Amino acid sequence: MCWCGGAICGEGAGAGRWVRCGGGRVGVTLAGLFTLLVVMANIQGVVAPLSSVLTMLPVGARDGRLAVAVGQVRQQLAGYSRLSGRTSPATRVMVDDFGLYHAAMAVIASVVAAALIGVSVALWRRFAAARGTDQRATLVAGAYGAVLGVLALALLVIVAANASTAADPAPALLAFFQGGW
Repeated sequence: MCWCGGAICGEGAGAGRWVRCGGGRVGVTLAGLFTLLVVMANIQGVVAPLSSVLTMLPVGARDGRLAVAVGQVRQQLAGYSRLSGRTSPATRVMVDDFGLYHAAMAVIASVVAAALIGVSVALWRRFAAARGTDQRATLVAGAYGAVLGVLALALLVIVAANASTAADPAPALLAFFQGGW
């Protein structure tokens, strides 16, 4: 049931009103998902602020001191080894923070994926239990259960990508500084 326009959708309100309510549900869901992504990114930025700020760096600059500094970082990252003493402390800090940045997203996305899986399972149980009673409620529960399941799978891919980058952050950071991300 949905309250819209002074009537409850589904109780003699007509198909047009029910469609508008459904459109509202979709809009609210998309806004909620966008907000969730913003919150995830903000938490990631709080955990690793240096890497968060690095994304705003114009690494493609060709002139000036910034271009020279970026070139030096690229050289050090190309031959980066944690055990080598040839890497500057600043580069080590950037690599460590970049690893933390991706580890944070792996953890955040894992938590969100687990929550989405839990909600998806609950909706699918509701879908299975509601068969034959209210077709609209059954359809909504099944659709949201499926969408949340797909989103959870997408987040698990993000978890895997971020975990692998966190395990060896130097090549990904080099790719960023080369403009390939």
